[in-house]
Amino acid sequence: MRENEKRRRKPLTLLEKWEIDNQIIAKNNNRTPEENEQVIKEFMSRIPDKKNDTKK
Repeated sequence: MRENEKRRRKPLTLLEKWEIDNQIIAKNNNRTPEENEQVIKEFMSRIPDKKNDTKK
C-alpha cells in the first residue's frame, strides 16, 4: 500500500460544505439585494404557517 492510499482527507463538516455552497452561490448571483429579498418573500409565502395549521 502506498503512502497516499494510507492517508485520507478529513471529511468536510456540514458548516464547511455550507460555506463552499454560499461562495459558489455568491459568485454566480446576478440579482440585486432587492431582488433577493423579493425571492425570499415569495418562498416564505409558499411555506405553510404552522400556527394557523389546524390539521393534526
